[in-house]
Amino acid sequence: MYVQLVEIWLTAGKLILAVFGNVAAMLLCFLIVALNREYGGRMCEQVSLLNRMRERLASSR
Repeated sequence: MYVQLVEIWLTAGKLILAVFGNVAAMLLCFLIVALNREYGGRMCEQVSLLNRMRERLASSR
């Protein structure tokens, strides 16, 4: 759908809209990757905290 929209803009001679659309798509992709990276870091931190908790429980028995 996005590619078709950019093609329409290019064939209509609206180069500015096509460039703006490409920049907007790149920015959106960057934000999605950044959010995924942030979420992955939080998940790794929580997993390590759970592992430490499990080790403490096992050593206290």
